[in-house]
Amino acid sequence: MKITQNKILLWIFVVSTLINGIVPEAIGWGVLFILFYNHRRYRKIETYSTYSFENTLLLVLIIIFYIVQIAELHLSTSESIRLYGITKTVVAFVLVRILLGPMISQDDIIADIFPLMLIINIYALVVILLKGDAATVLGGSRNYIGAIDVVLIPYVLRFMPLEKKKSRAVWLIVTFALTIFSGSRSMLLAAIIAVAATAILREGLQRKIKYMILFVIVALLAVMFGGIFNNVGGFSRAFSVFNGFSDQARSDLFDSFVVQYGQYSDLEKLIGSGNNLIVWRGAPPHNFALEMLLCFGKIGLALFLVVTIITAIRFLKHKKKYTCLIIGLAIMINLVQPFITTGYLFQVMMSIVCLTIYTKE
Repeated sequence: MKITQNKILLWIFVVSTLINGIVPEAIGWGVLFILFYNHRRYRKIETYSTYSFENTLLLVLIIIFYIVQIAELHLSTSESIRLYGITKTVVAFVLVRILLGPMISQDDIIADIFPLMLIINIYALVVILLKGDAATVLGGSRNYIGAIDVVLIPYVLRFMPLEKKKSRAVWLIVTFALTIFSGSRSMLLAAIIAVAATAILREGLQRKIKYMILFVIVALLAVMFGGIFNNVGGFSRAFSVFNGFSDQARSDLFDSFVVQYGQYSDLEKLIGSGNNLIVWRGAPPHNFALEMLLCFGKIGLALFLVVTIITAIRFLKHKKKYTCLIIGLAIMINLVQPFITTGYLFQVMMSIVCLTIYTKE
């Protein structure tokens, strides 16, 4: 494995996103600006594209909205810091496109990050198998690493360099094991959909058949070993998705959201409260639209949806079907998970995968 300066910097950045605190935050920003500066210096990029201007303008509007929220809602320092973290996570795609976009358009930086992601997956899997509880795994959620893996699946199956066959095989095995034993029903379903959709979008009948055979083999192995691993980790809970997807906990969260949002003032309904949590539960509603309404109000949610829809339409216009698949997977996951507002690494990796596949399609 060749060690380069960019690879080291990217690894430092990824690790910084998994640690809370001022120092990791400063390191993360510092690395992003170093990568941006180095790439522009060595590549001598002199043009400023229309997309760059649009993203910069959008970022300025978001900063203004953030300042307005602090001023109008009279947020304290701690509340402003929390709002900063949520805002940064929501707009990660814009940040990645501005700071890493030129690099991604010329270099496959996922290949540099991939070994670290494999290490993180193996670590998370070991913790789950030994402790049976993934709640304390990196990211603070048993679903966090699995969600990142799902958006990586189309890249790994379709765009990963051919010389990485062994890495691809190991990653797929570890990823599906992690998804199954973490007990996440939504991640297992999303992973299945990601594999199936990648196969369907692949050109050529022979390639489609190959992917579907792989999918069937994995499914059969999971069923065969079900009896053995039924009590390990969250195996049985993950497979309960095939018996139904009802979840009383999420229904309770939705009911709590309705009560809390109903108590908001007219101003809060318009620009949000600056917080994505259901106060008396201390948890987000696990649905990106509801979280956006709580934190950013109707204006914030509308802006997010408009930008997302316009971006997807542009990708479709340029026939970037796999790129649109990544956006679809991210939206699907976050209908039941809170990672658009709380999962910075998820948002960053989703953005990098989107832009990388965009350049490869």
